[in-house]
Amino acid sequence: MIKNYIETVTIIDNTESEVEGLIKIFKKNNILYEYFHPIKFEGVKFKLKNRKLIFLDLYLNSSIAQNAASQISSIRNYFKKIIGKKFGLYGIVLWTKHPEDLKEFKEKIFSDGDEYTLPVFIVGLNKNHYLLNGFSNLFKDIKNELEQNVPANFFIQWDNAVKEGKIQVIEDLYSLVNKYETRDK
Repeated sequence: MIKNYIETVTIIDNTESEVEGLIKIFKKNNILYEYFHPIKFEGVKFKLKNRKLIFLDLYLNSSIAQNAASQISSIRNYFKKIIGKKFGLYGIVLWTKHPEDLKEFKEKIFSDGDEYTLPVFIVGLNKNHYLLNGFSNLFKDIKNELEQNVPANFFIQWDNAVKEGKIQVIEDLYSLVNKYETRDK
């Protein structure tokens, strides 16, 4: 289910070495990804293109107070600049060594509906677990988190069904005419 949904991923983390395992698992599963260090967003003049999933470290900015409230405020400012309105549907995996701050992160992000496109879902994964144990269970763990989130689970299953249905309808229509000359006419 989740592997079918994830086509593209944006990774935002201030420690490149901590995302190497993520990058390897995405490459192995043919998932397109992009990695950004948060410094790239200082004075940014571009908007991110929509990605299905954003892997986001909570503690991104070492130049501000190292507490959840300050870091979340910084992330919200990034989102205002780099996501903006009409970003499209996406989810966030809060990829953090501080999973206890997930609830506060969700509350703050979902209070910004007028500032940028809100995510369909936010789930948390403990970064330390993967750095110590490897990434082999990453997709299973995301799936388990999403199954506990009824709206997110519904959305992903519905999105996958629509995608499969669209492909099937197009294949069925085009199979009615086998020669390209006839199709072109």
